[in-house]
Amino acid sequence: MYLQVEKNLRNLDLSRNKINSLPSSIGNFKVMKTLSLSKNKIAALPDDMGKMTKLENLNLSFNFLQSIPSSFQQLKHLR
Repeated sequence: MYLQVEKNLRNLDLSRNKINSLPSSIGNFKVMKTLSLSKNKIAALPDDMGKMTKLENLNLSFNFLQSIPSSFQQLKHLR
C-alpha cells in the first residue's frame, strides 16, 4: 500500500475500509492529531508510527492486532 496525501493533514478517518496493513510512510504525518483505523483487518503496525509525535487520538478498535510497536513510547500526547 502506498500512501501519499497532504503531509500537514491533522485528522484522518480510514475506518471500515478493509485495510490489512499500513505503509511505513504513515510515520511521515508528523502533525497528525487524530487517526481512526477502526473496523479494518490490520494485524500489525509499522514502527514508523512512533514518528507521529503530535498524535493525540488513535482508534484501532476492531482490528486483529496482537501487539503494538515499542516506538509507541514516543507518542507522548496520545490519550
